[in-house]
Amino acid sequence: MISKQAVGQFLERERKDYRPLKELPLPGLRALRDALPTRPPIWKKLSRHQRACFLLGAERRRFGFFLDTGMGKSLLSIALVRYFQKLDQVHHVLILVPNKINKAEWTRELRKWGAGKTSCILRGSSAIKLKKLESTKALFIVETYAGLSRMASVLVPAKKRGRKKLMPSPKLVKRLAAKIDGLILDESTHIANRSALATRICNQLKKNSKVVYALTGTPFGRDPTALWSQLNLIDDGYTLGETLGLFRAAFFTESKGFWGGYEYKFQKKKEPLLNRFLAHSTIRYEVEQSDLPTLIPIVKEVSLPHDAEVYVERAREALKAAKGNYQETQNAFLRMRQISSGWIGYGDEEGTRAELVFPENPKMDLLASIIQSIPQEHKVIIFHDYIFSGGLIEAQLTRAGASWGRISGLTKDHDRILRDFDSPTGVQCLILNNRFGMGPNLQAAKYGIYYEAPCSVILRKQTRRRFERQGSTHKKVFQFDLVVRGTFDQRILDFHEQGKDLFEAIIEGRERV
Repeated sequence: MISKQAVGQFLERERKDYRPLKELPLPGLRALRDALPTRPPIWKKLSRHQRACFLLGAERRRFGFFLDTGMGKSLLSIALVRYFQKLDQVHHVLILVPNKINKAEWTRELRKWGAGKTSCILRGSSAIKLKKLESTKALFIVETYAGLSRMASVLVPAKKRGRKKLMPSPKLVKRLAAKIDGLILDESTHIANRSALATRICNQLKKNSKVVYALTGTPFGRDPTALWSQLNLIDDGYTLGETLGLFRAAFFTESKGFWGGYEYKFQKKKEPLLNRFLAHSTIRYEVEQSDLPTLIPIVKEVSLPHDAEVYVERAREALKAAKGNYQETQNAFLRMRQISSGWIGYGDEEGTRAELVFPENPKMDLLASIIQSIPQEHKVIIFHDYIFSGGLIEAQLTRAGASWGRISGLTKDHDRILRDFDSPTGVQCLILNNRFGMGPNLQAAKYGIYYEAPCSVILRKQTRRRFERQGSTHKKVFQFDLVVRGTFDQRILDFHEQGKDLFEAIIEGRERV
């Protein structure tokens, strides 16, 4: 239990409010710039909101930039790092990104702004990466959160016999910390889980870092709890409390969970107070709707094929029977989604993974008809959740004679595929796994088709902003959602409208099957 006195002291803590800086006219921003110890590099390349953010980053050194997708977080970060390099205060800054595709995107950004020769993109095994990091003279070092976790960890026995798990190694973390003197957390929601490996490692690396910047356009989805870990990494808990318990005691209502344990519900009336607290260590800019192409949402429905109905009924019964068992609920939920996409996965007696593809797949037929109706000069992104679905889409586009590229966990040369898709003479379709939908600039696309919509409301916004984006050459862009009646497809979209995740609602017992 957190005492009322502790909560009161936390709420009364003195905090600054940097929101008025957003309204400061250009002469005021120039005056603040002139007061800096040295003239900022590439200042003229920065837009008005980037200049305001730059000044905050230069003053505070540890800050969160919650800038909407397409508002130039990469350029802002490059400008800040080069500024502190000019002051001889940083020499090796680690940029952490969600996926390999984001490494390719940062490579392009660093080249674009003249920092390509001072960058190092880590590749290869963890041992090779660590050796390269320790020997490099590069100012910018780019790695994924997962790659960092493996670089700084060792395998140890898990509770289940025969299993192993990664555990942070103090020796390896110290080797990293000896080299790194700055951290940039791109899409900082990836350190929103306080117990995740990457979060724990970053909490050690920040101790030796002169600058720490968190970048994201969507700092949380439905639950503001995701803010705590991000802010704790920035300012050691000054803004939102030194412990998650203190943050929850101040802003949430606690109740017993449906399946046991406790649930925490954010008190909506305290939203203005939370916004004021966040203004101490973060600044928020949302893209103006007038700067975006007009989004035309279209939902296309098809009926469930007859041979799949029996599998749907079994999945429904399995969900009802799960009664709060997380693994069983997840398996039944996944089966229902797979059936919608024309297949179902299972394991045989030997534990070998296999998939059953239905003879009829109305959703795939619908996708093919939409692609065939789009002029070949217009670019299309096809979003999907499951690796097997991506393979089915590949085969369908090949049969239809459409040109395509694919980005998935097996992709090696992300940069080449992105360039090819961006080129007017390159491939027309990009098959993109939803989990790689954070970061890449795909404003060449006029159409975004969701073969499988992500459950996460954060991923939904992030993937949509790949084509509904500042700098788009199109006045209008089109978003297609392919829905199979009798499955979860439409309910996922309904939950997105409410800013919620359907699977979380089911597992928490708040949504009936």
